[in-house]
Amino acid sequence: MARFAIAVAVICTLSHSANAQTSVYAPLSSWRSGLSQWESHRTQLVASSSTKLNPRPVLPGLRPVTVELLEDSVIRKHPKLQGQRTLARRYIEGVYRKGQGGRNDLRGKMAEALFLHKNPEWGYVSKPNASQHDVYRRVMGQRPPMNGQVKFHVSGKSSKYVQDMKKDYRAHRFFVPDDHVKSLRDHWLRKYDSAKQRGDIVAAKNAASNAGRVQPLGSTSKEIVGNAKEAFRSSSAESRAVYVSLAAGVALSLGQIGWDYAHGTISADQAAYRATKAATLIGTGITADSALILVQQGALRGTLRGNLIIGVVVLVVDTSWNVYEHGGMVAFRHPEFYEQLGGSVSAFSIGGVAAFYAGGAATAAASELGPGAPVVGGITALVTWAGVGTVAYIGGRSATSWLVQSAWPELYQQYEQQQIAAARTAISQRLKDAQTLKQ
Repeated sequence: MARFAIAVAVICTLSHSANAQTSVYAPLSSWRSGLSQWESHRTQLVASSSTKLNPRPVLPGLRPVTVELLEDSVIRKHPKLQGQRTLARRYIEGVYRKGQGGRNDLRGKMAEALFLHKNPEWGYVSKPNASQHDVYRRVMGQRPPMNGQVKFHVSGKSSKYVQDMKKDYRAHRFFVPDDHVKSLRDHWLRKYDSAKQRGDIVAAKNAASNAGRVQPLGSTSKEIVGNAKEAFRSSSAESRAVYVSLAAGVALSLGQIGWDYAHGTISADQAAYRATKAATLIGTGITADSALILVQQGALRGTLRGNLIIGVVVLVVDTSWNVYEHGGMVAFRHPEFYEQLGGSVSAFSIGGVAAFYAGGAATAAASELGPGAPVVGGITALVTWAGVGTVAYIGGRSATSWLVQSAWPELYQQYEQQQIAAARTAISQRLKDAQTLKQ
């Protein structure tokens, strides 16, 4: 009882002293400061969570799907490349040219990317260096997610996949190319039958479980190899794009010089004029290629559409030169102007398409031999556009000349009359000059 009285007295004393204290004023600014600190902390948490990679492939939609799938996979496996898709494409080029080891590495990444692209319910695991898990999916009613391992061997030998399955024993699913599934499953079924005959229940159960783990990833080995190769070719196309801009100007220049030479109308002055014009066209092509770097993050460079864009830009400049050469608006009354225009369009369209496919084929062929594939592809594109474009220019100009004569004969008649009148005037002037010299 005495202890209870003492406790009550202490509580009353503390209560009285607390009431006797002067209330402390808390300014509104201190509350705001606390709120700002809390908001800053919350922002940091949101920012840190937003830096986590999306479990699904991220495809900007600027380049072919195969390129962006492999870019995304490479970035996930190499955190230093995060957000640097240009560096990822350079990585793809460099690794692919190293030989079979590098290509097999890219093919494995492509296999994972293709599987996820075709199976939206699956996603990449958060850790790129996870030893036994590549992908996962959520299963209703099951807290830990189902995980899987994606494997690809060019040879398709079941023995190699068996070794992988023994090493990656934790993976619930083991995805392999569609054309490699049967041989791998048959291996485990044979193991099951053998263990069952021996009466080894544990081995039989393990073999049956492994046979059930084997699943097709939705693509054949040929598709995986082809997509990885296509991704390399598309990435290398941007590296050889500068050759395309050179080729456009060279093709047109050679075509015009070849036409003049064939008709015996070229002189020293005309040759100098053609050289100046060629330099302008080549410079225009390089400038157009540099401008494409700023469009869609350079996705058009090296593509067929990019080639044609550069060709159109150079064509506009070439047409401006032709208008100037024929005296401004008077050019539209000269059949030669339309001939040059028809030849230029043929050189750009036919030459540009041929250069695109020839450059891509040369890049793919050179990649099998080692480094320097983009250079080989670029030079091939340059030579192809220059050669095919020159022939196309001459053919297009001849065809345009025939069309204009057939559809617009009076234009040629007027032009010939003007030429005859100009020739008569020149002859008369020379006769006058000759008479003056005699006197």
